[in-house]
Amino acid sequence: MITLLRKVRRGTLADNRFTRYLIYAVGEIVLVVIGILIALNINNWNEGRKLAKVETALLKQLLEDAVADSAHFASRKSLFNGQIKTMVNFRALCEGRLDTIEAERILPVIESPFLLILSHSDVMNNSPDAINGISDPDLKNGLRQYKLMYEYVALGTELVNNSLQANTTDPVIELSYTFPDQDSISVADLHIWCDDEDVIGYSTLLVRLESVILIRVENMIEENRSFIAALRKTLGDRE
Repeated sequence: MITLLRKVRRGTLADNRFTRYLIYAVGEIVLVVIGILIALNINNWNEGRKLAKVETALLKQLLEDAVADSAHFASRKSLFNGQIKTMVNFRALCEGRLDTIEAERILPVIESPFLLILSHSDVMNNSPDAINGISDPDLKNGLRQYKLMYEYVALGTELVNNSLQANTTDPVIELSYTFPDQDSISVADLHIWCDDEDVIGYSTLLVRLESVILIRVENMIEENRSFIAALRKTLGDRE
């Protein structure tokens, strides 16, 4: 096309037809501009595809991590529930409100109530800057909320751990570490827990703290479910 325009241009110049030459010259410029714009659009399209591919990989990683988080937070819920129930039962034992038969009944289901608790999130740890790679505003807000809810859980867990370290005596901690081996525990062993004169006070405190954190964990589980659903929808729309 450009070659044809050049031939026409030579002919018009030879015939001194300046107006027609000007039109053809403008045509050449327009064609060049169009070519440049097409090239830029192709380049932008390729860059967009690359960015979309990177973002999709990030979303898949977030989904995998969120699913792993769901199992972790479910285990934290079970642990807090078990610890609260154990501390309530132990307090009843120490106050003489459980007889030997009732105390033996709780032995198979007790949790270790005085162990430091791990707070963890694969979403937060594996992709700390993920929000910068997400283009969907709803997903960004979802990730912000996810982070906020997790920080509430982590802060509460740290509070419980600090309270455990400050108030729990060595014999009680030692007994707590034997709980996973249920066959080695007897009702007589449980009275070691009662020998600590402050046990009623700090067990009551721990029950209150863990009850608050349990609510936070349950809220985190709901947030986790919502985030997983949003990720799956977004990835499904891209397929």
